[in-house]
Amino acid sequence: MPQKIKRACLFPTLTQNIDYPQKVNIFTQYAIYMSEKVNINRLKVVLAEKNLSSKWLAEQLEKNEATVSRWCTNDVQPPIKTFLKIAEVLDIKLTNLFNE
Repeated sequence: MPQKIKRACLFPTLTQNIDYPQKVNIFTQYAIYMSEKVNINRLKVVLAEKNLSSKWLAEQLEKNEATVSRWCTNDVQPPIKTFLKIAEVLDIKLTNLFNE
């Protein structure tokens, strides 16, 4: 059995004191991070259901495309005021933007 050591975690949502095998590279840490990432919003799904793009949404909200893309992938979440604006622009209930 490989010896386990404590390593600093590069991804914030992972538990900080995970026992990694000695040779864990950044790609392994990223894979663990992505498998534990929780999708809070349904923005990407809602846009797909309405046949709209994140680029279109960015234009409507006057935001940077990269910012909206990060919202769609759940890397970051927009402020609640922005969620309200998104719901208004997409003509949906606010609750439809969130997973249960």
